[in-house]
Amino acid sequence: MSEQRDREFVQHSIDTGLESMQGNPFLAQRIMNQERTEQPVMKKKISFAFILAMILLIVSIATAVAGAINEDFNAWLYRIWPEAALKLMPVDLSCEDQGIRMSLISAVAENNEVYLTFSMEDLEGDRIGWGSHTYMDFKTTISGATDSEWSNEYGMYNPDTKQLIYGEHLVLHSIDSIPENNAIAAIVPWIGNDGESTYIDLTPMLEKYEDQPAVTNAPSSAECTYDDSWHTLGDLSGSTYVLDWNKSTEIPLNENISVSGIGMVDGLLHVQVHNVNYQEIIYKIKNSFPYDYHPENAYITLYDADEEYGYDSQEKYEYTQGINYITWKNPLNESEQWQEFIFKVDSGLTEKQVLTAEIHHPEPPIIGNWRVTIPVRLIRKK
Repeated sequence: MSEQRDREFVQHSIDTGLESMQGNPFLAQRIMNQERTEQPVMKKKISFAFILAMILLIVSIATAVAGAINEDFNAWLYRIWPEAALKLMPVDLSCEDQGIRMSLISAVAENNEVYLTFSMEDLEGDRIGWGSHTYMDFKTTISGATDSEWSNEYGMYNPDTKQLIYGEHLVLHSIDSIPENNAIAAIVPWIGNDGESTYIDLTPMLEKYEDQPAVTNAPSSAECTYDDSWHTLGDLSGSTYVLDWNKSTEIPLNENISVSGIGMVDGLLHVQVHNVNYQEIIYKIKNSFPYDYHPENAYITLYDADEEYGYDSQEKYEYTQGINYITWKNPLNESEQWQEFIFKVDSGLTEKQVLTAEIHHPEPPIIGNWRVTIPVRLIRKK
């Protein structure tokens, strides 16, 4: 899964998960996560009584959280586990590697499930920030647990404490309860960083593509988002038109990425991006998932100029057929990629709208071995 796909899912999750709350949620563009999330967490409306109870809980573990008590942290915690948050117990376990400390903040074991929150803090510099992301793996020798699954919640960064805070949920199958005399090893193998982004206003380019654009059928092998999941266009019925990349006039955004077309097609605004260096970089990590990223990638956004959060938070311009953007590669060169972003607009753009290309420049990951062992008896809910 690419960084762009993650961004879409992050934005959608934040909007729906925090829709019943007041205040400013942490911005979606600050929270990019790796693809290790296997299951989305159920979103629920939060009552005033529950919010009050959660505030009391946060106050009770103030020492463990070490300054992370603020509006964003509260909102994040309300969102991730309304069914388990009140049961989380303070835990004082930590380790250090590569000049970075991992601290287990709170945890609970109930039946065959484990919930926990943890933080990553750079003790030597500023290698962790808004664009950082990670995940936690688990090792256990619990008898009878034949399989397991886990999912991590999109992390939040606290600039006051310089901590990246995450939540993890582990489910052990084939057992009804986790025995107290066992232990669970929680392991973080890497920390990724999305690096800096470059923002380029595309509105002036609209004049260069005034003529009716040439269109063609998208390759059947092209991928797209549809109903919040990814498909090849060959699996979907009907034809999907894209701008003809063989008849385009390219406008460079940087050395590797160009806009290869902008135009209205059947009442929809299409923006096509051409990346000649989309070569995947893969770090193989012992006893863990590999870490992969691309050196540069582009994401196109269209939103109103008075939009509070800097992206289309109301999904005003989202294409109604479920396809947000389409991507395909050169069959003779896997590192050459095209992306076509599709927006629903009534007419031509005006000064009240912003059309922007965000160029991501990810950085290599920090590889380490952050590991703590949690005795189940310390977190078992009686």
